[in-house]
Amino acid sequence: MIQRQVYTLYIRTTPAKLWAAITRGEMTRQYYFGMALQTTLKPGAPLQYVDAQGNVCIRGKVLEVKRLRRLVHTFEFRHRHWKSTRVAYTLEKDGPVVKLTLVHDRLAKSPATARDVHSGWQQILSALKTLLETGKPLFKP
Repeated sequence: MIQRQVYTLYIRTTPAKLWAAITRGEMTRQYYFGMALQTTLKPGAPLQYVDAQGNVCIRGKVLEVKRLRRLVHTFEFRHRHWKSTRVAYTLEKDGPVVKLTLVHDRLAKSPATARDVHSGWQQILSALKTLLETGKPLFKP
């Protein structure tokens, strides 16, 4: 049974620009399937991704914030009956690029989420990289 998924990519950007892309709703809407992140980025605060119609598609709670370096939150996917998993973003400057590592874990209790998010993360991360490196969205929101 899948416990965790790990994705690593290198993006030609700065930690500040990548952090903004991950944490600001106006940015996430451009690469995260048209959804805007809503949160205060404080540990214990609610977190949600909302579509253009105002529907909450993903919800969670902020667990850890280290500005420009790390964001960890729970992840509950509406279409999978809100079973909680966890997502961690880690940013590391590496010369002219930033190494982004995304770990989605605690998936054993939600195998359907594990199956569904695998292709989703590949699309989201590809779109994030394209947006930051070209200034243009990969997909239409």
